[in-house]
Amino acid sequence: MSIPATTPTDTPPIPAGGIRLCPALRRRAWGGTRLERLRPNATLESGEGPFGESWELADLPDAPSGGATRVEGLDGTSLGDLFAAHRREILGRGRASDDGRFPLLLKHLDAAAPLSVQCHPSPRHAASHPGAAVKHEGWFVIDAAPEAVVHRGFRRSLDRREIAELIDADRLQEELVAEPVSAGDFVWLPSGTCHALGGGLLVAEIQTPSDTTYRVHDWGRDDPTRPLHRDEAASAAEGTAASALPAIVRTASTPPIDADGFRTWPLHRGEWFDIELIDADAGRRLPVITNGVAVAWMVLDGAWRTLGAASNSKATAGTSTVLWPARIGETIAEETVEFTQPTRFLRIQLADQADPSLPTDHGPEVLPC
Repeated sequence: MSIPATTPTDTPPIPAGGIRLCPALRRRAWGGTRLERLRPNATLESGEGPFGESWELADLPDAPSGGATRVEGLDGTSLGDLFAAHRREILGRGRASDDGRFPLLLKHLDAAAPLSVQCHPSPRHAASHPGAAVKHEGWFVIDAAPEAVVHRGFRRSLDRREIAELIDADRLQEELVAEPVSAGDFVWLPSGTCHALGGGLLVAEIQTPSDTTYRVHDWGRDDPTRPLHRDEAASAAEGTAASALPAIVRTASTPPIDADGFRTWPLHRGEWFDIELIDADAGRRLPVITNGVAVAWMVLDGAWRTLGAASNSKATAGTSTVLWPARIGETIAEETVEFTQPTRFLRIQLADQADPSLPTDHGPEVLPC
């Protein structure tokens, strides 16, 4: 079904038990069949073709629901509506995006076929092109076909003239490096990096809130609804060699931080957010402590429930996404999560902008959410 636009007439409350978000599936030429099984209660974009993206957390002007993904249990209220009504409680010391929206975009991607060779605006390009926005992103590989690859960075460093000439000749993709990936790998892509997600991959995508994408090459699809943006890409792409990009984090072969039934792998620390992978044993409990900034969970597998007095204690099983507001314990009831099955999730914490008017001391013995 298509997604109706709604305008709540009353100020929506921040839900107890975390801001649980309703996914919206979007059709893509390269999509597959897994997202409908992964997110059976998602809202479906109208039209034809396979579903390639599940928008898990979004607050963009052209996002589902006319502005953002919807909040579970609030009758069509979008994340944008809720953020506008409770900006300080939700964001805390985090920094909003330049247009005042929530500064995070989370998706799942099901790439049955390779995505286009593309880039997002480099900081240099965005600074001189109004309307263009940087899009730093990371891919966590949930599942991978044998011999699956991601394409990112070039065999050698390229200058602007070489980039333009290769794009004009439709040969830029020949200079990309294909890196093998497996389940549990994490790939970081600074904005401006030329890249393509290979086929046979299911990934969680964590990114700054922009959907500005310049296609360079589309593997012969010749689809008029998917135009190329060669001039823009020639200006926006950085000529970074693959060897200069952050190394892929291979969690399957990296020892985790092991403590009290939780195993943690740091994946990324950056200007906008930090990302880590956490495995929790069944029966473990975790106080939800945000340390004054918003935190999102992308639960990949398992089951969990909140134990706060005002929360719905029903377990949430399988894939889910929840946003924890910054001000838990002040205007919002404190929460504790119990994992009712072994659970794996990505924890994304917004960068702390050090607003001294907000609390920072939650005690040294309390684990972050």
